Amino acid sequence: MKPMWNNRNLRLLVLGQASSLVGNYTLKFALSMYILEVTGSAALFATFLSVAMVPTIVLSPFGGTGGTGGGSWSPWTPARGWRCCWPP
Repeated sequence: MKPMWNNRNLRLLVLGQASSLVGNYTLKFALSMYILEVTGSAALFATFLSVAMVPTIVLSPFGGTGGTGGGSWSPWTPARGWRCCWPP
């Protein structure tokens, strides 16, 4: 069996996802800095940066492997639905 990283498509996918992630965080920070520069308001800067992070904070628990033996815990499993509603 060939090692997983020998698959060109997988390498391209991981590289694309990593560059997209870096670009998204750079854009969030750059827009926050632009707001700080234009308005001069630190409160508005902090508010914008905080609001930009809310989707990441809220949706992070649902990402990952779905509790199928991987590294991250998720309250959602495709076979059983929400873990809080059914026994594990």
